[in-house]
Amino acid sequence: MKKKSFFIFFLAVLWVYQSGFAQCNLDTMGQTPVQQEISNVLQEWQNRDHTVYNWQVVKDTVIQNSRIIVASHIIEGYIHYGLVRMPADTNLLACPLPVLLYLHGSLNGLTIQKIDFLDNFFPTSLIRDSMIVVAPSFRSEPLLIDSNASYFSQGTSTEMDRDADDAITFLNGAIENFTLIDTTRITAIGFSRGGNVAYKVGIRDPRIKAMNIFFAATNFFDPILIQDAKYAVLNGVSPQYFVNNIVINDAMEAFCNGIITAQEARKRILTWSPGYFAGFLPQINAFHGSLDPVIPITQPYFLDSMLNVVDPGNSSYQIFEFPTGVHSLSSLAGFQPHAIALIRKVVRPPLFLQNDSLYSKGEAPAYQWHLNGIPIPNGTGKSIHPNQMGLYQLEHIIQGGCSYFSESYNWITTSVESVSEIQEKPGFYYDPLNRAINLRELYQSDFQNFELSNLYGQIILSKKNPTGFPISVEALNLPPDIYFFRAWNRQDFESLKFFVR
Repeated sequence: MKKKSFFIFFLAVLWVYQSGFAQCNLDTMGQTPVQQEISNVLQEWQNRDHTVYNWQVVKDTVIQNSRIIVASHIIEGYIHYGLVRMPADTNLLACPLPVLLYLHGSLNGLTIQKIDFLDNFFPTSLIRDSMIVVAPSFRSEPLLIDSNASYFSQGTSTEMDRDADDAITFLNGAIENFTLIDTTRITAIGFSRGGNVAYKVGIRDPRIKAMNIFFAATNFFDPILIQDAKYAVLNGVSPQYFVNNIVINDAMEAFCNGIITAQEARKRILTWSPGYFAGFLPQINAFHGSLDPVIPITQPYFLDSMLNVVDPGNSSYQIFEFPTGVHSLSSLAGFQPHAIALIRKVVRPPLFLQNDSLYSKGEAPAYQWHLNGIPIPNGTGKSIHPNQMGLYQLEHIIQGGCSYFSESYNWITTSVESVSEIQEKPGFYYDPLNRAINLRELYQSDFQNFELSNLYGQIILSKKNPTGFPISVEALNLPPDIYFFRAWNRQDFESLKFFVR
């Protein structure tokens, strides 16, 4: 009898819970943020305190030819931990080294194994032996070195908003306490949750020059995610996309339970949506699987569309989409060359031609130009006008007689013009006059299969072995919007974004 009464009571509570949520109006959650909401979040971010308090080294050891330092500090009254990995060979530390800010994925904390996992994909000479890795943990999670060394960061889990504060503050602490860090060459890498944090760090910290981001969310106002989250809340079920748990737990359910207002719920969703702050981002490579079951492929598309609003034709954001990729690094076969190239752009900045002058995007206290390995007299500015054939390099002079060089630029002079020896491979392009997608004839036999989708990832057209180019989109009668064309064969994959006006 008691069991039956308890069961009836449980059903009654469940009915009250679900009926209460069923009456909860979540329509405002999916409305596009207005400029005032965006400005308010930016202002709050700018007012955050990233001062380093009570920095202490709690562990300093050598593991697998790397020096591992665990340090703690106080943030908002909580003890927070992070890790710094640098070469153990002191000969490699004669001069300040560039930094890789590592932002981990998942909710399970930071481990040394996660950082060492990078060594399976990147050359040892690039990261392990040539860069200092700075890796913050996030609040309410452990930092694990081995079975005998575990450190727990205090505070309430904030999943991505305050996580960015943890990252920026720990980076500040590392810079203040390790003179071996070259603050002019900082790049970041982030995975899933950590990728979202990386976006926010890049928005808020101009020291970050470039970022490689893997399968990260950029817009929680995405109709696909909003509808999925609303259905889960109102029907008491799990969401289709795991990433939506943050929207459900910390925004929608908190609002439905009367813990926060609709305005506060929307603000939280906005702080997790870096796409609305796209104009503040550095150069980025975004890697995402088309079949990702955790975070839909529409997420990098959204950020790309926002960048084209604030800076039409912007080429600083590159999406690398993998047709069979899911939510794991091992499923994104072939990402390494692109990620490595971006890191090297920070470690050894490329030279650019502008208005008949060469210049570097690298920053340093002083500069010295070299031609064929020989210093150019009076060539001490950040740019130079080449007047001789040969290999140009810019030496970035930092401190204590230390410096690093840009990549070489081969200047070839002819009687007509001056050109670089490197030319970009032709790719797909959209012909707005004829509303057709075309590919230069030289490459037309390379790509047999293609698909066309809208901004939300819905497939509009998919074909195998098309008869040839140009491919007309006129017959589809597409409404004005942003679209994505993807084509591939067994070796190659290319993506094109175009506008129908």
